[in-house]
Amino acid sequence: MLLANKDVIKWLGFSSFEIFIQLSCLLVCTILIMCKVELESFADISWWRIFIPMFAADGMTLYFSTIVFIRTFHKGNHKEAFRRVLWVSLLLVLLFLFKMLLCQLLEGAKKTSAAGVMSPLFVLWGLLIIRACKVT
Repeated sequence: MLLANKDVIKWLGFSSFEIFIQLSCLLVCTILIMCKVELESFADISWWRIFIPMFAADGMTLYFSTIVFIRTFHKGNHKEAFRRVLWVSLLLVLLFLFKMLLCQLLEGAKKTSAAGVMSPLFVLWGLLIIRACKVT
């Protein structure tokens, strides 16, 4: 059974618009990865450029979250505003760290193990599990 949109929004702490931004940039990045792997004309492009849509999605989500924080804070919901901005910022920092370590690994610039690259995702999954148990 698939999750409802309401449940995903509740567990992630993102709005529907932020999830749309992340998923659309993930689609673009997936197409660019496929082009780099399969097409010879894309072979000389660095992995950092391939992941630009994902980094841009993080920036746009952070910008949108800042706007939501300011509006929620001005409404008088100070506790809710700080809780949301801290949660979203933590998720975005962990995702950014994973993407950065992955790019370094793919470029071969740093000798990192796969577990070291995946460690931000493990922390992220743990936090999401805790939040899912707390929210439901």
